[in-house]
Amino acid sequence: MGFLNQTKIILTTFFLALSIQSPLAQMGTFGPGDDKILSNCLAEVQKIANRSQKQRSDCVGLAVQVCAQEPDGETTLGTTQCYQRENSWWDAQLNADYNTLKRSLSPELFETLRQAQIAWIDYRDAKCDFAYQIFEEGTIRHILFSNCMMRTTAGRSIELKQILNDWMG
Repeated sequence: MGFLNQTKIILTTFFLALSIQSPLAQMGTFGPGDDKILSNCLAEVQKIANRSQKQRSDCVGLAVQVCAQEPDGETTLGTTQCYQRENSWWDAQLNADYNTLKRSLSPELFETLRQAQIAWIDYRDAKCDFAYQIFEEGTIRHILFSNCMMRTTAGRSIELKQILNDWMG
């Protein structure tokens, strides 16, 4: 079993055990508030893109900031869950745009994108495994891993959105 799979099992067990203690721990997926924050930010960027320096990447982490203000949001578990919540939102956007591209691109061009996506997943996993391993003994590694997953996923989601909006019209 690879390190990432072991890490996922450990994190899942850790969070399941702690979910009884914290209502925030039960919120691994994004909620309506997260969706509103991030969707509104991206809509604003889209409207003013030609007249502003504001970028899609400026939206990354906004839901985490709000989540961190919730009860238990500043604990290690809470912060980790905040990153996981926002990561699930970006991942949903990434998958929606990927599926749109699958329907829009020629089979040959989509195959090139599919191969790039497979390589990106390997890169993301290796990058975030490294972030986790930096602090072998500390609980901060859970935050670093979740932050890495969220930011890396958001970055890829933004890239796919750019292909859809900017390159494909």
